[in-house]
Amino acid sequence: MPSSDRNNGLWVAIGFAWRLGYSIAVPLVILLLAGRLLDKKFGTSPWFLLVGLGISFVITNILMFREAFRVMRQAEQEDAPAPKSKKPDSK
Repeated sequence: MPSSDRNNGLWVAIGFAWRLGYSIAVPLVILLLAGRLLDKKFGTSPWFLLVGLGISFVITNILMFREAFRVMRQAEQEDAPAPKSKKPDSK
């Protein structure tokens, strides 16, 4: 495997890991903070916090599946053989 292919693959993997990382962290932090604030406001601790946790779990799974399918489609396109060009008939 040429060095440039390995470097390209490394950057693809780093980008994928980065996107998955913020797909997990951002919804979790935002919804847990919102749940905590709502619990303090309404005195319902820990219910809004738990609801925020559940919603962040659902959102994170949706984002992760979408990203995984995007990467799989991209890999299939890169692995697919190039279309053969048809030669014009000489009849």
